[in-house]
Amino acid sequence: NSDMIGWIKIEDTNINYPVMQTEINNPTFYINRNFEKEESVSGTPFVDSRCTLESENIIVYSHNMKNGTMFGGLTKYKEEEYYQKHRIIVFDTLYEERRYEIVGIVLTKVYYNEMSSEEAFEFYNYIELDTEEKFDEYVAIIKEQSLYETGVSVEANDDFITLVTCNYHTEDGRLLIVAKRIQ
Repeated sequence: NSDMIGWIKIEDTNINYPVMQTEINNPTFYINRNFEKEESVSGTPFVDSRCTLESENIIVYSHNMKNGTMFGGLTKYKEEEYYQKHRIIVFDTLYEERRYEIVGIVLTKVYYNEMSSEEAFEFYNYIELDTEEKFDEYVAIIKEQSLYETGVSVEANDDFITLVTCNYHTEDGRLLIVAKRIQ
């Protein structure tokens, strides 16, 4: 499938999947499609269509399946003990192997137009962190809202991967696992 741009894996978890990406005119194609492009309740993990493999923050979405498949297992990161045993995310592209160390676990929600920008953490708009201000703002929000301190430091030139799945702590809730690339 030419839509595959990589493979995501977290050792000793169910997360071991191809990662897809489609054009901006059909960005959520894989939300309800499998690798073969057939209808599927589980869908397939996919990268935000606005991202490239060179983006400072690659955002990957997938369903939180009750049976623990897709990104369902990410909910275990709410427990710090689980994080301690699963700190590394592997995201292999077609061209290189990449490793990321988790810096924050955040519970948030998707905000809609009726909310003011001061109230919203629009995580989906932090793809290009190409100014010092935007980078610092993103890191500050992640560190401030993380469920616990990971102790992982962040440098000004770090790149990130953000795994996103639904979470039911609030209406339109989302769980974010944010990790920095290990050079």
